[in-house]
Amino acid sequence: MLKMEDPELAPILVTSSSRGAKRYHVSMPHHPGPIRRRIRILLVICILFTELCERLTFYGVVANLVLYCRDYLKLEAPLPSSISLAFQGTSFFSPVIGGWIADTFLGRYNTIYGGSLLYLVGTILLAAVTFNYGDVHKLGTGSKEGFLGISLLLISVGTGGIKANVSPLGADQIENEGATVVQRFFDWFYWFIQLGSFLAYTAVVSVQQDVSFFYGYVITASSIFVAIILFVSGRKYYVIQPHKGSYMADTCKIIWQGLKKNQCICRGFNELHWLDRAKESFGGIWSDQRVEDVKAVVGIAPIFLTFILYWTIYGQMYRHLNVQLFVIILILMVLFLFDGFIFFLTHVFFLVLFSSKVFSWLSCLSLFKGQTSYLLQGSFMKLKLSDHFTMPAASLYLFEITMLLILIPVVDRIIYPMLRHFGVDFTPLKKMGVGMLFAMGSVIVAGLMEIQRKRFIATHGYFQQHPFNTPVNASQMNIFYQVPQYVLMGTGEVLTSIPGLAFAYSQSPVYLRGVIMGLNLATIGIGFYVAGALAAIVRKATHGTWYPQDLNNGKLENYFFFLAAIMLLNFVAFVFLAQRYKYVKTSASSRGPVAQVDQQSNLVNS
Repeated sequence: MLKMEDPELAPILVTSSSRGAKRYHVSMPHHPGPIRRRIRILLVICILFTELCERLTFYGVVANLVLYCRDYLKLEAPLPSSISLAFQGTSFFSPVIGGWIADTFLGRYNTIYGGSLLYLVGTILLAAVTFNYGDVHKLGTGSKEGFLGISLLLISVGTGGIKANVSPLGADQIENEGATVVQRFFDWFYWFIQLGSFLAYTAVVSVQQDVSFFYGYVITASSIFVAIILFVSGRKYYVIQPHKGSYMADTCKIIWQGLKKNQCICRGFNELHWLDRAKESFGGIWSDQRVEDVKAVVGIAPIFLTFILYWTIYGQMYRHLNVQLFVIILILMVLFLFDGFIFFLTHVFFLVLFSSKVFSWLSCLSLFKGQTSYLLQGSFMKLKLSDHFTMPAASLYLFEITMLLILIPVVDRIIYPMLRHFGVDFTPLKKMGVGMLFAMGSVIVAGLMEIQRKRFIATHGYFQQHPFNTPVNASQMNIFYQVPQYVLMGTGEVLTSIPGLAFAYSQSPVYLRGVIMGLNLATIGIGFYVAGALAAIVRKATHGTWYPQDLNNGKLENYFFFLAAIMLLNFVAFVFLAQRYKYVKTSASSRGPVAQVDQQSNLVNS
């Protein structure tokens, strides 16, 4: 039975479900009234602050996890790094499962809410492990390790429920406002992510290191609790797209039928898309609209593949890169195909993964450990800024975050409006292509900087310093000379990652939007693992000269230029795909108003 809510709130149709939960469907005019518009804005603000708190919690857990395992739990190497990598690797992939659960079973709101509760329990358990119970009730080392594994498991699963669904839910609230407003939402969504990261790496990390881990983890638990309160506060007014059951299996069947029916079918057309063979109108068994939606997914996939090498370049800023979990990612992808067994297999897999014996085994598979190229280069530059302050090389990552916090508002409020004013159609594919060029420019600048760093040593000599507790003969060149390469990388992130989110949202069918957003996020993790593998392969192939431990006796600049060449090839592939990408004109019921365009996309009009 249908009933109309207060017209001053929003013209939303509320239908009852067989499961007892209400479903809110969009029935909003294109130009909503002032009150309804304010409610939508408030809902978006709640979602943005929810994401801020969630990211503060996540990075608050990740930032000192290695230090926590090493100094508090007294775990021996390489277990601390392996635990951190396993946790981050699981968190990169879990959004795919979280998106699938939302699309298939629970819907976005329920999946986010359930994931947040798991998240909260995990952070509370993590804080409980660090509490000083005194000698009488002191936890044993085995108990601490067990509780740590359970807490990290809960957090990683909770992350998957939130990350794949919170940004689409936010965009759903203002989708009828048009593509420009949706793009602005993703700009600010990413800004709040960076703000949460910045607060975690500054305030929370300081509390953990200078006060105690217990109070630091209390902050993370409190943050996710606030996120839940903010998120739930808008539950009566959210525009919620109802889930429509499992479409993953149907999508695979459509693709299979398109591949299997390889005979030529010509009905007034010179060319026919290979998936059209699955349509009812061409002798298949699937509706034309469903096949068109699958064609959209198939068209998106190659674009996402080019993101992997972009994140490989971006990963040069991170300290820990390792390929030992890449095989695990592939195994999880295979497990994901078995819908009926996904919960059982995934949970068993995670429980086995978080055991110490498996961590020890995984550490033997590691192809590359240590600092990434940017951090390694920074450690061989002058870190001492004054007699009383020595800057950690890893701190420049905070500079990149700071640049994002500055660049995103500038781009959103100044650059993009100015381009629109002059009639420049700077669409997502254009932005992503330009962003890749900025990433390529970053590694080129890093290579030139490495050449100059060694010239400085030749003319001014070197001095010894101890970054990462390791003595090195560093150049007199100040570490702030690295700032340009971080600025270029940050600019590339603004132009690539944020439009990538908007592109994934607008071009994916509603009933597969969670999975598509999750796959978009999974490319980040895969790219980081590829970066670790690539560094190991280059190091072995060049006998360590292109990626040496002592940069003064190697040619790290060649490695940077090699990365630039790879990025150039990736950019060419992206341009090729972008020129041929065709936006699919679909019904609002399957996609939404943002994606309803009918044009051939290329670098001029895409």
